[in-house]
Amino acid sequence: FYAREKLAAAGERAESERRHLTYFRDLFAEARDVAESTARSSDLEALFAREFEDVRAAVECALLGTETLAGAELVAAIGTACQTVGYRDGIGRASALVAALPNAPPGLLARLYIVMSVGTGNEDDVFDAVSRARTYARASGDAALIGEVAVQYARRAASRSAIASRIGLRESRAFVAMFANDTATALPLYERLRDEHRALGNVTEFCRATINLAECEYASGRARR
Repeated sequence: FYAREKLAAAGERAESERRHLTYFRDLFAEARDVAESTARSSDLEALFAREFEDVRAAVECALLGTETLAGAELVAAIGTACQTVGYRDGIGRASALVAALPNAPPGLLARLYIVMSVGTGNEDDVFDAVSRARTYARASGDAALIGEVAVQYARRAASRSAIASRIGLRESRAFVAMFANDTATALPLYERLRDEHRALGNVTEFCRATINLAECEYASGRARR
């Protein structure tokens, strides 16, 4: 903090932060290229873990200053290592950089959306991010990037399909149990459905599951106890 104040007083803070940012952008761009050519993502992740605090500071400076493009290139170079190393702010920073750079090269936008797609939040938002990454990757014409995004898209699509199948089966079992007045079976199923839809951000289905749960509790007598 003291050093930054001294630089600011000397009128050199902005230039120092720019050099700091571009150094890490170039470092991670090179590390990403090596990781892609050797299929050793662990080396990139280890580098990010070592430089974590400096990288986070560099990204924050980019968002607060005028070097948003370099900041976007740094986050894009780190890629999915954001999640592996535990950079929980990475998804939010990638989203802010996309908003700040709507006309950025499609390859860069694709890589930022890849970062946004490794989140564990609302499943619809995650799938939307990887779908946008696929669109921008195709627009870039970069065969390697298209292939990388295709893998991420396939994983998310498979996960989305599996989640939908599990929920659909659980809803069927809950409905049949409720229809048969088997509240002992229906209650935990509707509780699970309520919690799953809440976690996924499915507001309509969450409300439906909550209503069904309330009806089931009333039928079982729990609501009166």
